[in-house]
Amino acid sequence: ATVTSGGGIRNEITILETNGGNAIVDSGIGPHIILVQDTSNNVSIQTAGGDNACPLTSDVNECGCSQTNQTEYRGWINETAGGLTCQAWDSQHPHSHDTTPQDHPNSGLEGNYCRNPNNRDGGSWCFTTSTREWDYCNVPKCIYDEVLVVNAGG
Repeated sequence: ATVTSGGGIRNEITILETNGGNAIVDSGIGPHIILVQDTSNNVSIQTAGGDNACPLTSDVNECGCSQTNQTEYRGWINETAGGLTCQAWDSQHPHSHDTTPQDHPNSGLEGNYCRNPNNRDGGSWCFTTSTREWDYCNVPKCIYDEVLVVNAGG
């Protein structure tokens, strides 16, 4: 199926289940989402849990979704919000840790980029090369975009 956003951006999604006017879909990033169509043909996006989901138009290299604590973020920010340089995830110096690419193979732990492999509430973070062990990063939050068209026919 194809979803077209208010900005005209088209995103391919997989419909997992339909129930009346609702469709549970997999956008390929973040949690499964539900597209809810009301009687006026307006469509809203929700997670399977009922909260707002990441927008289908979000770019995981540019922003992270608050609803998933930015666990899907795969961008190139490599310093903390306070300006400290991030330590490489596969390095044990200056801080030894068990948050390694081997222990978290699906978390994008590459180089020294900010990530959230253990779903910390504050979002993306990293170990630092300074005396402070770790800190949160200033990863932009994704902006929602209204979905205007749902074409389940593909």
